[in-house]
Amino acid sequence: MRPHISNPLVVGVDLRNEVRGPSNGMLWNSWAAAAERAAAKLHEMNAAWLMIVEAMCSANDLSGARLRPVKLSVQNKLVYSAHVYGWSGWGSLKPYWYTKYAAFARAMDKNWGFLVTENIAPVWVGEFGNPGIGQVTYDRTTDGPSVRDMNYWDNLIRYLDECDADFGYWALNPRKPHENEMETYGLFDDDWETVRWDYRLWDMARLARKAEQR
Repeated sequence: MRPHISNPLVVGVDLRNEVRGPSNGMLWNSWAAAAERAAAKLHEMNAAWLMIVEAMCSANDLSGARLRPVKLSVQNKLVYSAHVYGWSGWGSLKPYWYTKYAAFARAMDKNWGFLVTENIAPVWVGEFGNPGIGQVTYDRTTDGPSVRDMNYWDNLIRYLDECDADFGYWALNPRKPHENEMETYGLFDDDWETVRWDYRLWDMARLARKAEQR
């Protein structure tokens, strides 16, 4: 991070992407301690940086932060981060593709929403995404989002609205690095200029407008 110390466009550091393990309970305490040590070193470089600490289980579960919160040496610089995709839902027999809203909201509340609603710490939903209109979905039998895709998407957009959590979408790029495959979640066409305007951008713009009005 040293080359970015004086870069005004760099406002924070995501300490590690998608920490993985057999269960949240077994590894959260160790991850929280490691995040604190890493943050302390980075804050020696630039005390203004935000420190983004991702959830366990592929950034799905922050429930361990209730009993063992991350404590930084520099105050008010902690941001927790969660990732929520249709296939997410560690410990659940039903991925979020197929979950009704009440059950989905309970899972979000348990995993990370409590941090926002109880005013414990900010949470940035750092990754979520869905196929665009005209993009081939996973089973490669239909163009555009399937019923399960839209069930997940509508539930998440509703929850983000009710919870008022900030977010970052995955992904902008039109193609994947591996074998140059089409990125069905991408927001740009191959020219990197033409925006794929569809329901995803409209929904996110609506959330942004409502956040400005709050």
